[in-house]
Amino acid sequence: MYLHKTTTLSQVPTRKVYLTDSEWIALVHRNLQGLTAKDLPYRAIGIKGQAVFTMKDYEKLTENVNVTLPLHQQLTQMQTVLERTLKRRLNKFFMSEKAKAVYESMNAMQIEVLMKDVETKSEAEYFQVLGQKVFEKEVLEVTQQVEMFAFVDIAYLVQQWMPQAKARRQELEKMDNAPIPLKKIEGSRLQVTAEGIRLLQYVATRVTPVRDYVGYSHLFIDEVQDVSLLWLGTLSNLFPCEIHGCWRHLPVVYDVFYDFHIRSAPSRTGRTRLSKSDLDESLT
Repeated sequence: MYLHKTTTLSQVPTRKVYLTDSEWIALVHRNLQGLTAKDLPYRAIGIKGQAVFTMKDYEKLTENVNVTLPLHQQLTQMQTVLERTLKRRLNKFFMSEKAKAVYESMNAMQIEVLMKDVETKSEAEYFQVLGQKVFEKEVLEVTQQVEMFAFVDIAYLVQQWMPQAKARRQELEKMDNAPIPLKKIEGSRLQVTAEGIRLLQYVATRVTPVRDYVGYSHLFIDEVQDVSLLWLGTLSNLFPCEIHGCWRHLPVVYDVFYDFHIRSAPSRTGRTRLSKSDLDESLT
């Protein structure tokens, strides 16, 4: 989900929660109802401060996306276009003044080693090959960000919901001084709590398409009494029924001295099999 790379998060240690996980899940559900790709915030993806994909690019894409499709499919349509366009945008960057300044900062020997045994037919081809070698790490990161839907600004989306969370706390008459999970502090920096991290990951797996775990039939969870409902919700999003079928199971191990409520009766050893439908019911 690239949350650590796409947003500057300043973590705040705390043992208090702003809202219960059930309250967060309800708030997320309300805000995602009817949401389309046109409603989402996006972030530019670039190299060395120069955008490869800009906000205008996303604006054009959302104008052509089929908003009658489920949100995941809308974003997949956008991703397909971005992936198809990526090579051309990277080649443009390799010939930019920003990239040429990097080449000029390198000594001749470095350039010679990189381009050894490479034959090019034009200046454009030369810079394309050189750029791929010089910016290999950055190209990989940009490619992965497109692949993992990191062009969607999940942190900004969740931050917009914080006033609703504050209002809900007032309704519940919560009087403790728990810090708000996500708060803008300066520039693009966000102050985040552990609760905020759980919330961000849950929302990211609800909003953006997730990796296909079709090759896995079971996920084993140990010490499940220490796993929050948001974490279980994130795991549920990673194994959606519409992709994997609800026959899949999550074997769990937990301490019987802690409260952990599911439909299936636990064995005396504290081991049980939590079915996907059990988990989905606990999240609704």
